[in-house]
Amino acid sequence: MDGGLAAARLSRYPRPARVEEYERAGAEIEALLRDIPGIVAIYRTGGISAPGISDIDLIAVTERGVSTVPSIWPGLSSRTRDLAMHSPFLVDVDTFVKHRWFAYLDPLERAWGDTIDVEEPPAMDLCRELIGMEGLVYGLLRLAKQAVSGRVKVRPTLCLVHTLAHDLRLLGLDHTRDPDGWAVVGEVDQLRRSWFDLEADHGGRERRFRAVVSAAYRASLSTLEIASLEPDGVMLSRASSRLGEPWTNVVVVATSGDSADLRVTWQIPVPLRSRFPRVAELAWRLSRLELVVPMDLSRGERRPEAQRVIDERTRLVRRYREQFVRRNPTYSPIGIATSLLP
Repeated sequence: MDGGLAAARLSRYPRPARVEEYERAGAEIEALLRDIPGIVAIYRTGGISAPGISDIDLIAVTERGVSTVPSIWPGLSSRTRDLAMHSPFLVDVDTFVKHRWFAYLDPLERAWGDTIDVEEPPAMDLCRELIGMEGLVYGLLRLAKQAVSGRVKVRPTLCLVHTLAHDLRLLGLDHTRDPDGWAVVGEVDQLRRSWFDLEADHGGRERRFRAVVSAAYRASLSTLEIASLEPDGVMLSRASSRLGEPWTNVVVVATSGDSADLRVTWQIPVPLRSRFPRVAELAWRLSRLELVVPMDLSRGERRPEAQRVIDERTRLVRRYREQFVRRNPTYSPIGIATSLLP
């Protein structure tokens, strides 16, 4: 799969930006959100670690009873949309109170509106592990989609592979337990910080980017295997399961004895798919993939409390997705679980 990343067409390159531009863009987004009836709070999360590459993460929280929120995206300036890279996160207040069941937002800073007390789940360690595992799976699928479609978006991908550090921390894997994962984290961080200082001539920067992304793909698979084989780790699944939108062409297989792997079991043979975005998207939708996760299938019997946590968070995520996320497609959902739930 990483061979496909090495040969894919590159697009969406970063453009230089200053921290002051991010501040103005964030203020512009917040001003539009504050004018929407039913928005009770705005929170900031994430940070600007690499200006020109980092995005803007703002969370708008709605009061109870609000089901749909008008889009602010068309009303933003083109520069703000470019810097933000994605729409604000949107969540109803009841879900925001319980979001740590399925989304770990850190740091979390109130920018405007009500102060909302967030509940800690009764098994925060299990929730952190599940969020970390889901982050690894989501990152692998995003990279796989680009490899299969033959098109890699540079700036979003630099943000994507940067989250490997977040997943490692959530899983409690330090430099001793996953040295390869942390080595790649260092390579990704260095590339992000030095991107605009590197020479673009002769393809040297692109070669380094491809090498780092391929290394991040392999490291994510290795980390998934390490976390899956932890004696007291949590389980993603006890059997084969097909994921939900937009990953309905992917099956997760929990098994024993195999190494972690993401296999393309069928792929449309379209030589020109990297030239045309619509053909690239079709190539992805028609492909079939299998994510193999090695783990002890008796683990669930030894940790019945883990299954109770999974059942409760699934209920919360399903409610958030069905009653809120799908009614607001122009906003981003918090967390990753809504896109992995069958």
